[in-house]
Amino acid sequence: MEQTVPLVNVTEEIVRGTVRFLLNGPEYPMYCSCAKCEAKISAIALNHLQSHYVVTAEDRDRAFEYLRQQAQLAELNRQVIHAIHIIGQNTHKSE
Repeated sequence: MEQTVPLVNVTEEIVRGTVRFLLNGPEYPMYCSCAKCEAKISAIALNHLQSHYVVTAEDRDRAFEYLRQQAQLAELNRQVIHAIHIIGQNTHKSE
């Protein structure tokens, strides 16, 4: 029986958390924060960021450490904010 090893994109974890944090914060009170809009924003940002896939907890820790460096965080935030503005231009509101 084949055993499945979990494959995790650490960039995706950070982007999803950042999107959720920003949409529920005071900076974007008029923007929709439904699951569909959150996913669209995450997808747009992730398409412009480098993936960091890992399979072990140790590799995940190293990837988080790398991605939390100033330059990487700045780029990640820039892409997320850009994606929020793209989706925020849509007229969709949470139903």
